[in-house]
Amino acid sequence: MGALSRSTNWFVKTVFISIFRKIYQVDLTDAQRKSPQDYASFEDFFTRELDPSARPICDEVDSIVSPVDGVVAQSGTVQSDTLVQAKGLEYSLNALLGEPASQYEGGDYVVLYLSPKDYHRIHAPLTLNLEKTTEIPGLRFPVNAAAATTVPDLFARNVRLVCHFKNNGVGFVGVFVGALIVSGIKTRFDNLQSPFEQQMSRSFDQLTFEKGEELAQFVLGSTVILVLPAALGRFDSVAPGEAVRLGQKIGTLKTPMETA
Repeated sequence: MGALSRSTNWFVKTVFISIFRKIYQVDLTDAQRKSPQDYASFEDFFTRELDPSARPICDEVDSIVSPVDGVVAQSGTVQSDTLVQAKGLEYSLNALLGEPASQYEGGDYVVLYLSPKDYHRIHAPLTLNLEKTTEIPGLRFPVNAAAATTVPDLFARNVRLVCHFKNNGVGFVGVFVGALIVSGIKTRFDNLQSPFEQQMSRSFDQLTFEKGEELAQFVLGSTVILVLPAALGRFDSVAPGEAVRLGQKIGTLKTPMETA
């Protein structure tokens, strides 16, 4: 499926795009390229860019914005190393990150699910410094609502990229979870691309992104999980079940990072 999604054969890419658009009712109004014929492959179509004016970024200095278009699957407070996956199902933050995470106890988390029709690029939710990434290989369960209510430890079992950031000297984390079929995660900061063969960490120095700047993209199947320590801020502007768009305010910082 991955090879077919990347095929530039006119017939293959046209069939894939046509069927996908019909099933998921994909709207290209906000896309930079409006016509299906403008895309080189199905993967190119799936990871399509938005028109620069389509998603204004909230300019409130203390705002945390949605890094994606999607739906808030869950949100809450980290308690005893536990996050809620769905009613009756919980999972460990330590397991999700692949390392101890006691610094996030009492902090907020939000889980953002991207449906197949959504824009599939990930942007910075606030001005940040990227300090470390950890590639974690895993399975490729779907990440939709049906899977979240039936597959134990879903997000901590799937392939994922854990990104450790800082804002104003305070650390927070973003987890990009791959899923069904291709499970592709591509970053724009070091040309990293899944699938990952082994767990591996990479460190970065002086790598800063402004709020709203592109970080990575998904190729099929995707969820983004953000976790903040209480010292940094709160996800106080959205609730589970709410649809969000890139750039929309979803939380509030306690001490905003000054930009250059």
